[in-house]
Amino acid sequence: MKRIAELACYMCVCKLDEGHRYLSLKNAMGVTFKTKNYITAAHICKRLLDLQDTGLLTSQLIAKYQKDFNTLQAKGTNELKLNFDSAKIGQLQEAEGYLCASTLIPLKNPANCIRCPYDGSAYEREEAGKVCSICEICKIGEEAIGLVIRE
Repeated sequence: MKRIAELACYMCVCKLDEGHRYLSLKNAMGVTFKTKNYITAAHICKRLLDLQDTGLLTSQLIAKYQKDFNTLQAKGTNELKLNFDSAKIGQLQEAEGYLCASTLIPLKNPANCIRCPYDGSAYEREEAGKVCSICEICKIGEEAIGLVIRE
C-alpha cells in the first residue's frame, strides 16, 4: 500500500489540465488517507481546495474538502514514511519535466534521461537495458532502426 500511496502522490505533481489534476489529487488524497498519512493528505486536500476558481468543484465539494482538511490537520500524523515530500506539492506541480515510466518518480535530470526506441518513454539511466514497461516490446536505451519483434 505504501508504494501505491507514493505513486498516487507523484501522479498529482504532473503538469495536467485542471480536470485531470482534480482526479489525480482526489485519488492521492483517498490513498494517503487510507494509509493514515494525514499530513500528506492535508497537503493534497489543500491543493484540491486551490481548484475552487476553476469551476470544477461544486459548493458541496468545497464544503466537504474544507471539512476534510480541518479533520486531517487535527489528526496531524503520518503513519508511513513515503518517498515523497508532501510539503513541496505546490512547487513540484509547476515543474516542467517527465516522470520515469517505470517508477513514476520525477526524473532528476530530464535532459539526461534515456528513452524507449519504440514509444519514446523517458527513464532514468539506471533503467538501461530493461524491457520498456510501457510497450513491453524493446529494451530501454538501445538504438533501433526498425521494429523487430522477438519471442
